[in-house]
Amino acid sequence: MYEEIRQSGQEALTQLLKVYEILQGYEDRKIRQKKSRFSLKQIFYNGSISEQDKPTGTE
Repeated sequence: MYEEIRQSGQEALTQLLKVYEILQGYEDRKIRQKKSRFSLKQIFYNGSISEQDKPTGTE
């Protein structure tokens, strides 16, 4: 009985670790995308990422 509980607990921890690793990878990608997106904005908008400094296209 104890061995079955320990085994199922071990399996649950293994599954949880896999999910955590997947989510961690997703979070890392999201952070990298956000950083690269801001650096692209800085290139295209002369170092500014604020809304009022973006070109409107009507100039």
